[in-house]
Amino acid sequence: MTAVLLRARADLRSRWRAWISLALLVGLIGGAVMAAAAGARRTDSAFRRFLAASRAPDVIAFSSDDSADAAFAQLSFDQLAHLPQVAAAASADNYGVADPADATVIAPGGERTGGEVLRHKMLAGRPPDPARPDEAMVSFTMASRHHLRVGSTVRLSLAGTGGGPGDPREVPVSFQVVGIEASANDFPPQHTGMNSVWATPAFRRGRGDNLVSVHGGVLRLAHGRADLPAFENEVSRLAGGKPATLFALADQAVNTEHSIHLQAVALWALAALLGLTGLLVVAQLLVRQGQLESGDQPTLAALGMDRGQRWAVGMVPALAVGAGGAAVAAALAFLLSPLTPVG
Repeated sequence: MTAVLLRARADLRSRWRAWISLALLVGLIGGAVMAAAAGARRTDSAFRRFLAASRAPDVIAFSSDDSADAAFAQLSFDQLAHLPQVAAAASADNYGVADPADATVIAPGGERTGGEVLRHKMLAGRPPDPARPDEAMVSFTMASRHHLRVGSTVRLSLAGTGGGPGDPREVPVSFQVVGIEASANDFPPQHTGMNSVWATPAFRRGRGDNLVSVHGGVLRLAHGRADLPAFENEVSRLAGGKPATLFALADQAVNTEHSIHLQAVALWALAALLGLTGLLVVAQLLVRQGQLESGDQPTLAALGMDRGQRWAVGMVPALAVGAGGAAVAAALAFLLSPLTPVG
């Protein structure tokens, strides 16, 4: 063993630059592969984890107890909220927006929306003050589409009461944007909730009688998607076979997860490509390094080293390069970790 250590020390003094270069190359490639693979795994599960953390609703419900269309079931939001499958419910009013037509104005009935159900992740600013009717937060899709930021003023034309079918009444409304949020129903591709403007309970109380609105809210089921069939059966029983204005977010979540999964697949492919390319490059360099060092084998044998000792001498640089490369790869993957999930 003494002879092996002496030879390893001599190799380290004469070839340390080559060993460090190989270790850095292995570390850079390994770190990129680890970061891409970890990013793919985390990106693929990002939306599911976000739904759990934000206490996402399973159903968006609109009350139809005041509907003039007899074809729809006359169900109130309170009836739906008290069904046995419902674990939490929060009411809100949705207001008809004439301009811009792609926006949705939502005014919660209280603090349960954004607390027990449908928590908002604040990307900038703060939530609006519930007592301020002129404050609002907007979804990140609304902010991007209409070039809004914290401090901006968003001006909307809402449908007012009293107008006829041929002469709709429009009411101008302005909000100061105090926050930009992300919530479960904001992510494309979605059918409801995108480009949201979240008003306050004070706005609902102060302007509710002058604006056309649909009362409803969000429902979170006790066992999530698993409770949907039983919940729909209960709704059908209450509705007497008539359709109810409900939207299950599970199908929309599947669309969002599918779009994110495509990004994760691209990251897995990138990790595989980087790994294969790195393997080919590093293998060639290691073979060349081994050939250069194998020229000393006859001399070492003549000096009395047996086969096992010569093998140990050859393994020392491989272990040094491997250990150094692993350390560099782990550090690089850790530094790149905040960049994932992506997209």
